Amino acid sequence: MLKVSIRTQNKEAVFDKNLMVNLTKYVFKKINFLKRGKNIILDITFLPEEEMRNLNRKYRRIDKKTSSLAFSYGSPFNNEKTFIGEILLNEKVLKKKQNKFLEIFLHALLHIGGYNHSKPAERKKMFALQKNLLDELIRKKWC
Repeated sequence: MLKVSIRTQNKEAVFDKNLMVNLTKYVFKKINFLKRGKNIILDITFLPEEEMRNLNRKYRRIDKKTSSLAFSYGSPFNNEKTFIGEILLNEKVLKKKQNKFLEIFLHALLHIGGYNHSKPAERKKMFALQKNLLDELIRKKWC
């Protein structure tokens, strides 16, 4: 089971929430994340730019704005029945870079699915998968 909640502090919707839920399901299915037998709870929150900068400084020790942050609570690979993930998106950056939204969101989803790029081999694997999925989504006219 996959439960996705999307929140924003802004009254007007920035991006199509149904598209985001469907994209999450599609990507998690493609990377076999949904076949791991877990209940997945994913919170997606759009935040103001300054708050994203503060969170980036706090959690990554990088004092600059970022387009997204992804947090996993637990491991997608352990035996727990429920997995919780959280994606924070910079509302202002994504408004400016709407053409990059799919790539940024896809990158965050891969992090939730257990992919990382802290080591060269991991980076190569994750970015190749990200490019392949992005190309596929563009061919299928997801954006």
